[in-house]
Amino acid sequence: MNKLCFLLLIALASCSKNAKTDSVLSSPPPAEMSSNASMSSMALSQTVWNVKSVYGAINAQTLQQAINDARLHRAAHPDEDIILILDAGTYYLNEQIEIENLNQQGTGWLKIKGSGYNSTELIDTEYASDLGVTFLFDEPYRVSMEDFQITGAQLTTSQGTIVAIDEQANYNTYIDIDIDANYPNVNALYEIETTKANKIRIFDDSGSTPHYAAHPSGDHYANRWAFEGDYDENGVPDIRPVLINASQDIWRFKLREQNVKNDGPIPFQVGDRVGISSKSNRSEWARFKNGGSGFLAQNIKLLRLGRCKFRGPWSNVHFNNVRIMRSTINGRPSFYATDAGPQFGHDADGVDMTNLVFENCIIKGTVDDGSAFQRIQSGYASNNSWIDGGGVLVGQNTSAGFTLSNNTHINCPVEDLR
Repeated sequence: MNKLCFLLLIALASCSKNAKTDSVLSSPPPAEMSSNASMSSMALSQTVWNVKSVYGAINAQTLQQAINDARLHRAAHPDEDIILILDAGTYYLNEQIEIENLNQQGTGWLKIKGSGYNSTELIDTEYASDLGVTFLFDEPYRVSMEDFQITGAQLTTSQGTIVAIDEQANYNTYIDIDIDANYPNVNALYEIETTKANKIRIFDDSGSTPHYAAHPSGDHYANRWAFEGDYDENGVPDIRPVLINASQDIWRFKLREQNVKNDGPIPFQVGDRVGISSKSNRSEWARFKNGGSGFLAQNIKLLRLGRCKFRGPWSNVHFNNVRIMRSTINGRPSFYATDAGPQFGHDADGVDMTNLVFENCIIKGTVDDGSAFQRIQSGYASNNSWIDGGGVLVGQNTSAGFTLSNNTHINCPVEDLR
């Protein structure tokens, strides 16, 4: 057992009173998805391009050119793997990378491969764009991303300490939060189109790693803060948070919910350590449009990013050892890692995914769903850890043929609607 695995086991054991493990729901996974080798080793030959050597640098433009050239090469050699090597180093992407219209004939794969997720880092500097996506996939076939880290240029969440509470009549409660040094202020988080995902949640910051604190209505509940243009429960227009002390970065928030349950008191007290979030489109590292077949994400680490969305009739998708991790700021892990984890399918789309394997992944500190599985008809999720998240959603249209087993949940419970 390596040192990383040993330390992870210690951390999980220390939280055992909050940890839950899935039971095995049905049969083993499909044989064709049992390992990454079975997904990507059928090509008869391979071509290897070192992106820095061939194109002179690694940036958004050269990586896009390498992908475009690989697409043309695969059209002529459909049974050949094309491997794009990303050397160890830190590289900045100032534009969205698009992978589209890959030839679905043959057995060859396009593989984008780094030197390890602690050695090769891609930093997405376009997090504030409307698209908010590092990689856009449009009907790709047989693509893998392996052994590198993707980092957002800035956190899309914040945190701080409650320094005052003003609980008034008629559901008007205001709390003042002193934002921690080196964290985004509210202006950096604010998006007018967000609704229910503007949240304030209490954290236990007493140990070496922060965790969700106990809450009267459940361990993954959070109060919503108001935003300009919305209306509260009584039809009164809400207001945007206000900076009341610029020198100390103290912001006043109006809560959209005064009471938690059964007209009980608000859960907050002066001195509480809280995480602050708004549902941002800027934390999405990948979007998969219009369906496709054959995608492998393996040994990928995500910092300040986490959401990826699969849309359309997808099949043969494999995530192995993908990690959403908290950033280290001021020498300590941040409360939140990102807004949400991967989302596979969506009930509203009306189309199914098949042969999804999600295994050996660690998802920490997500505001919303740690992962969501909707309209999945076959496959499995196994040996994963979800820690401090908005839950793991299994949609009502997901088949019993998609199983969950041997997973660990710490403050991130399963919501299985089947």
